[in-house]
Amino acid sequence: MRIAILGWGSLIWCSGDLAIEGRWRPGPSLPVEFARKSNDDRVTLVLWGTHVSPTFWAQSAVSEIEDACENLWIREGRPKRRSIHYTTGAGLQTWNGRVPEPGSVDAARSVGE
Repeated sequence: MRIAILGWGSLIWCSGDLAIEGRWRPGPSLPVEFARKSNDDRVTLVLWGTHVSPTFWAQSAVSEIEDACENLWIREGRPKRRSIHYTTGAGLQTWNGRVPEPGSVDAARSVGE
């Protein structure tokens, strides 16, 4: 399976150990705003609100959704697995099967389009 990773902010200019192939390419415009604190208490960009911003995408170097989610989760340093979302075209899902965070459902529709 080919998997695309969507990114914005520091994920683009500091991918860290994120396993991607090739370069970041222009992606869909999505509602991205400073609406959460990161682990080190910095305000960070997340899918939220109504203001749309450009995003980028890169192909994951792994071929299984579970592996891609875990790779992104580690790069992000997130304590909660529910913060990793994905869509296979059948609607938005979270990595651990919980209800998606507010603001992310509409973004999944835009990605699908």
